Amino acid sequence: MTVRMKSWALTGLILAGAGSAVAGFAACSDDNVAAPVDAGPDEYAAEAAVLDSGTVDAAVTLTIQEQVLAKSQSPLPPMPADPTNAYADNPAAAALGQMLYYDKSMAGPITVVPNDLGAAGDTGKVSCASCHVEPWGSDTRSYPNNFSLGTSWTTRNSPPIVNVGFYDWYYWDGRSDSLWQQALLAGENALQQASDRLRIAHVVYKKYKTEYEAIFSAAYGPLDARLDPANGAAFPPSGKPKASPASPDGAWEALAPADQDIITRVFVNWGKAIAAYERKMVSRNSAWDRFVAGQPTAISQAAVRGYKLFVGKGYCVNCHSGPLFSDSKLHNIGVPQKGPVADRGRYDTIVKAIANKFRGDGKWSDDPDAGAKKIATQPDYVPQDGGAPPDSDLGMFRTKHLRQIEHTAPYMHNGGYANLKEVMDLYNAGGGDSGVGTLDKAFQGHVPMSEADENDVIEFMKTLTGDPADPSLLKDTSKP
Repeated sequence: MTVRMKSWALTGLILAGAGSAVAGFAACSDDNVAAPVDAGPDEYAAEAAVLDSGTVDAAVTLTIQEQVLAKSQSPLPPMPADPTNAYADNPAAAALGQMLYYDKSMAGPITVVPNDLGAAGDTGKVSCASCHVEPWGSDTRSYPNNFSLGTSWTTRNSPPIVNVGFYDWYYWDGRSDSLWQQALLAGENALQQASDRLRIAHVVYKKYKTEYEAIFSAAYGPLDARLDPANGAAFPPSGKPKASPASPDGAWEALAPADQDIITRVFVNWGKAIAAYERKMVSRNSAWDRFVAGQPTAISQAAVRGYKLFVGKGYCVNCHSGPLFSDSKLHNIGVPQKGPVADRGRYDTIVKAIANKFRGDGKWSDDPDAGAKKIATQPDYVPQDGGAPPDSDLGMFRTKHLRQIEHTAPYMHNGGYANLKEVMDLYNAGGGDSGVGTLDKAFQGHVPMSEADENDVIEFMKTLTGDPADPSLLKDTSKP
């Protein structure tokens, strides 16, 4: 009897010339829902002739089309460049960024208690690492951790840091166009670190002057001596644009514009150093990667079935495409609201993104032209109707990448799902009802799966966990 075995080894030779087909299979269009991969009944006739060796129970394997698509989803490519950050791949900047990432002393006052980080009014108790916990950089500390607890409760769940450098856009709503800008927004956010640029500049001067100047002084000169509190003309201890609880007397506004730029430059470089560190947090060599590289037993038969569903009737690949298993685009999947205030996604934040002074096309970018080209791909960055965002932004959130997804619960922007089975149930129901915006077109061709199918897809997603980041990157190297 002819064995109908879909052979990975034989078809592997075909993949060498399949590069042009990969992009077509992996494409995810906002306007068109891709058809699921469906092999014809005679696709393996040639292979069957070669494998004619008697009656054998054939393993579940990938079709040629599925193999081509799998090759587009592994391995992770080299880290993409960030031309807006000249220090993005500077090892010394990354080393300083690791210190700053773990440093709590820059944080402003805690405003919500009980809080395991400190008492109300305490300062210097929150770092980036407080809500991005090793080894994957997701929030396993806050309780309950559907939202994250910094100086206060945030309004969304903290996404993982590992592999974050591969993203094009940051925050759940994609409002930040660079990783360094995201760090700056978090630093001055009243719910996260509640810090401010004057406070941060003073800490950099006090604790990291040597490291900072070794990296940045060639371009910007040494740190200003007025950051020394003993200086008779010292800068105020805290303050940021627009009077805030940290500077109720308007200390920032009292500074001369040139002095504001001096402090902001230190603040910007603080963010660029942190981004350089975060870009080193990479996880590769998942079971899935080994499977695609030619180890057919690296994943289970259930996981193979799961991938076939993932790229087939499940339509998952329509948005979870590419090696990161994310199209880095925005979608509305109707995640039910959680908490007292409805989260309208990008609609509520894009106006702030448009006005942000740290955009990649602005004065603090190291390549404004590259930043402008990237921002031009986002039509809603152009104010419309007197500054109001388009209705199409309602309920829109960025596609979460799926690598190490098994270990980064809870899921969704509001942490509304405790496990992957709950997530699969949402998708299998054809999306949810958030009461905001219009459900994504991807659900128009929705084909329900059985519970066994759901479990197989989950088994596939479990194969996406790679090696942890370099252990040396998970150490608190901040100075006392």
